[in-house]
Amino acid sequence: MARILFLERNLCPNNGGVERTSWTLSNYLSQHGCEIFFAYVENDWAGVCDENKFFFDIKTADFDNEKKRFFNYISALKIDVVINQGLAEKRIVDFFLFLKEKSCVKLILAIHVNPNYYKFRNAQLNVKMRFRKFLKFLITWKDSNRIGYYTLSKLSDKTILLSKSFFADFKKNYYLKKENDEKIEAIPNALSFDKQIEVNFQEKKEKVVLIISRFVDFEKNISSALRIWKKIEERDIGEWKLILGGYGPDEDKYISLSKKLDLKHFEYIGNVIDPIPWYKKSSIFMFTSNIEGFGLTLTEAMQFASVPIAFATYSSIYDIVSDGVNGYLISPGNESEYVERLYELMMNEKKRQVFAKNALRKTDSFHISVIGRQWEKVIYRLLEG
Repeated sequence: MARILFLERNLCPNNGGVERTSWTLSNYLSQHGCEIFFAYVENDWAGVCDENKFFFDIKTADFDNEKKRFFNYISALKIDVVINQGLAEKRIVDFFLFLKEKSCVKLILAIHVNPNYYKFRNAQLNVKMRFRKFLKFLITWKDSNRIGYYTLSKLSDKTILLSKSFFADFKKNYYLKKENDEKIEAIPNALSFDKQIEVNFQEKKEKVVLIISRFVDFEKNISSALRIWKKIEERDIGEWKLILGGYGPDEDKYISLSKKLDLKHFEYIGNVIDPIPWYKKSSIFMFTSNIEGFGLTLTEAMQFASVPIAFATYSSIYDIVSDGVNGYLISPGNESEYVERLYELMMNEKKRQVFAKNALRKTDSFHISVIGRQWEKVIYRLLEG
């Protein structure tokens, strides 16, 4: 019986995709003979009992003592494997260096972002910040955003990426050499929900195009979706409407833009605690992200036979959506093409139903029974090795 500790930023599965992925995987492993524990660095959650969780205070002034406290917790529980869910702050790196020196616990680094994300993020910085990063690079010859993952990947027994398509960029961007190849594996995110839509899903669908997202525009690009929908509204669309749900710092921006565009067939529903009813009623799922690691809302929507249409802005999306088979992939930034394909899906019910069935079938490969077995193989090979 393996004893596994997940290290996360937040515990509540409603906080985001990483948290939902951790919760789904931990439940699977628990049901298959593992004992599960959690450590978190920011937000607690009452859904995990106190004896199974540890608050790791990485902001404390006395971090040397905090490292020892966390190490003692891991040692007392006789943890076999620590799964770091993508945390890479300097103090996280310091702790894993300490843990590697003091213990034989196996370390797995799970990276939930696109390996090119740091380039994309740097491009959003102002000129002053970019210049400061450039000066640091001249001194260290390493981008500060990459040092954490570089060190953690070297320390870890396995690094898990979300797609094989990320391998080349990950090794290049994080200064890893060929000898690190055997330590890298790809395991996609599992489906968020156990429930599936009813067999007669066609009767349950409404003329709804759905967006559920975090509201961070430089990543999720919802402003583009609203512009696209404005073009759609200039055509004869009957009873079709766009429903937007989510939360985040750009909420006011989206509400303001929807009013400025004077959208008529549009409903804003705010933060969505339970997205399942919305997935069930929607016929089409609209996705406009500029960059993603995986795109968990895509598989969530497809799990309920909502046909995806998305900008093909990152490589792992091809693991999820097959263009013209279970949805449409649009050339990055081509809003005119997006309008045409979206309108085609709205007007062609026969094609939409074929795509919906294919989308539903595709999600079988992301079921936790499949993804969980891949994780089990990694974990038990490490322990046997």
